[in-house]
Amino acid sequence: MDDEALTELVNRQAAQHDVVGASVAVLEDGAIAAVAATGTANLRTGVPVTPETIFQIGSVTKVYTATLAMQLVGEGVLDLDEPVASYVPGLRLGPDGAEGEVTVAHLLSHSSGLFGDLFLDFGRGDDAARALIERFAELEPLAPPGRLMSYCNAGYVVLGRIIELLTGCPYHVAWRERLADPIGAHDTVVLPEDAILRAVAVGHLASPSQPQTSPQPASVWSLTASQAAAGALPCATAIDLLRFARLHLDDGAAEDGRQLLSPSAAREMREPTASLPLPVGDLNGWGLGWMLMDHDGVPAYGHQGATIGNNALLHVLPDQRAAIAVLTNGGRGSGAFHHGVVTELLDALAGVSLRVAPEPHPNPDDVDVESLLGTYRNQLFAHTIRRGEDGGVVCDTEQVMSVPGAPDRSARDKPVRVLDEQRFVVSQPGRDGPGDLATAFDPDADGRFTRLHLDLRVLNRV
Repeated sequence: MDDEALTELVNRQAAQHDVVGASVAVLEDGAIAAVAATGTANLRTGVPVTPETIFQIGSVTKVYTATLAMQLVGEGVLDLDEPVASYVPGLRLGPDGAEGEVTVAHLLSHSSGLFGDLFLDFGRGDDAARALIERFAELEPLAPPGRLMSYCNAGYVVLGRIIELLTGCPYHVAWRERLADPIGAHDTVVLPEDAILRAVAVGHLASPSQPQTSPQPASVWSLTASQAAAGALPCATAIDLLRFARLHLDDGAAEDGRQLLSPSAAREMREPTASLPLPVGDLNGWGLGWMLMDHDGVPAYGHQGATIGNNALLHVLPDQRAAIAVLTNGGRGSGAFHHGVVTELLDALAGVSLRVAPEPHPNPDDVDVESLLGTYRNQLFAHTIRRGEDGGVVCDTEQVMSVPGAPDRSARDKPVRVLDEQRFVVSQPGRDGPGDLATAFDPDADGRFTRLHLDLRVLNRV
């Protein structure tokens, strides 16, 4: 893969899926092989995207946070099996005192059993995360610690605070001094005042009431600063994401030979720690920070991220010493663009592809869906799976808690493709892409499913 071939691929996929702007880079045999950019960084100014443009990387940040935490494990000041209350004075996780049972490893692998999407704005100061953590006594318990994987932003906010307490400096300083600068990722930044000194993309959104309309620049720059360690603020170029991927391909060694993370810690991050109720596409579990995947026998690890109008993806193929970084800043087809680009690059790099969207049951009327019909909720959403007017299955989503700066995602009559008695796919209005795979599980004595795994989160039946 070279720049010319990658540019052709990116331009073709961007035109097909109508993204605003994108930057893509490819690592082959441990070296940066190609980079391509297309579209516009900001439709208000008309500035084009170049390979030097930085994008918000969203939850890809979590692997950086996990790497910082594992550095501290290697230094002997952090223990994966220690309750998190040992490191954060006064911490309360939920009403039942889970902070005494939830370990550092639970936070890294999203298996704390706590609701994780408490987005509250406490301003821009270095104490924003600390102020948010004081509200974590409100977190809803979804399951006992270690029982289930449920994506948990709150856990990574706590990890960021642990990093601050153990290093004695703000999260963004630890990020810069302990990770970004040593790997040469000088265009990887956390603070908006650092981002504005560079070529920077802004997120774009369509109108929530008219999802088919053309996207416009988002009205706010980012999610709340209190979520920085979980992914609200950090930005990077696609090339810098590959520099980070190379650190892990080299088992924690920087390009200049410095060992930033012990080889054993780097490998431990990629070991299966938490499993999903059923695989979601190629995703079959979680390590300590990394999403773990399998492409027809070819192992991979990576992470995805989304903020307000921005989407990011880092995908690593360890056997090929290859990696893919994809960044976009909005458009109806951002998800489909990511899927299309990664599918073609996986074929070029390893001769494999992403699994296609699951096929619906050939005779959905023959599927007994009564056990999964009902309402499932957490503190952010309530999803009601019900029969539609035509007798088919639909999903009504009510967003019960707002996310500052983000559009409301409530919607009625979302089409549902039934796969079998336990699984279905929910289509998202106004978005191109395969939709969200949902798995109902844990039946009660009457055979009704009591939990739903949707968007990688657990929701309990009401």
